[in-house]
Amino acid sequence: MQKLQEKTATGFVVSESQLPDLKIPALNTESDFALTIDNSSTIVFNFWASWCAPCLEELPALLKAVEQQNQTKGSDRQTRLVLVNVDDDAAMGQRILARFDTEKPWLISGRDREKQLAKIFGTSQLPETYIFKSPDWKLKQKIAGSVAWENEPFYTMLE
Repeated sequence: MQKLQEKTATGFVVSESQLPDLKIPALNTESDFALTIDNSSTIVFNFWASWCAPCLEELPALLKAVEQQNQTKGSDRQTRLVLVNVDDDAAMGQRILARFDTEKPWLISGRDREKQLAKIFGTSQLPETYIFKSPDWKLKQKIAGSVAWENEPFYTMLE
């Protein structure tokens, strides 16, 4: 699988790679999610860990922003959120997500213990968020570090 980012002397540069179909290990089961490109308007990947204070700070706002976006869209144009936990111990991530209503059709709670997805994406710090939009499913935005998703500039990235 091809990396979605290539590193240059000035930092990361968005490549022209298209979002591939991915198998994402589930956080709370031994099964995998098969993420296939569908009619969603946006797919957001957020890499996080239970020990990462900025990750935990932004998580509630990110969940709320995606939910609010989806309330304004038709059911066939939903923003999908893929939370990718990188903890060595899945129970740590599960305890954090238990604080939230994560039974949403647009939410996938995945696990990347071996950091394979992080390598594909070129993730270098936590939290890190990647936004892909239809129709070409190319990477539109990479955000390194936590953001205030309730603020207008970030909220509109999800549109």
